[in-house]
Amino acid sequence: MEAPQIRQMPSTARLIAIEGIDGSGKTSLSKALQPLIFASVERRLAELASNARSVEVVTPWEAHGWTKDVRQFFVDGIGDNLTEMLLTTACRRELVRTKIDPMLREGSFVIVDRFIATT
Repeated sequence: MEAPQIRQMPSTARLIAIEGIDGSGKTSLSKALQPLIFASVERRLAELASNARSVEVVTPWEAHGWTKDVRQFFVDGIGDNLTEMLLTTACRRELVRTKIDPMLREGSFVIVDRFIATT
């Protein structure tokens, strides 16, 4: 039996999730944190000789066009909690697979407004 592969992230990689109720300022806080975090870690990244120099802000609905369509379903009102939960999980998985995981592998700081607790 083959041992499972261990994914190693560069020591600079961080995922920061901003959680809160609708209208509490998650997106505003995420955008305000981006330059502050970048400024505070810029020297540290250089010391680590990391090739990553970014602090990225992502939202749960930006992975693909279809995830934006799902967001519109919520705005319009699906009316079924189980369907909403499954669609939200699928969108989150797509976001992690296509955006967050590659950024973390590069050693970036990733700030996301809404992740799991807000679901």
